[in-house]
Amino acid sequence: MFKKALPFIAGLTVAMLLTGCDKLTQENYEKLGIGSSYEEAVDVLGKPSNCKTVVNTKSCRWGDDQKHVDAQIIGESIVFISSNGLQ
Repeated sequence: MFKKALPFIAGLTVAMLLTGCDKLTQENYEKLGIGSSYEEAVDVLGKPSNCKTVVNTKSCRWGDDQKHVDAQIIGESIVFISSNGLQ
């Protein structure tokens, strides 16, 4: 019986681990704000999906078009931050 349940248990464990690793949450978004550093954002949200830099201004996105956090950073401080699709 245990051998039949093993694949199910393994799949369930992997699903729970992947779900638990999602740092893109409303709670984490609320930990950041104007004046937070880029490093704080990386600590809270993980590595951004993409960043573009133009003349000392960095625009970064964590996530995708459906669920994301966008931040504009000047120097090392967030000057604008917004989110979409977080729960």
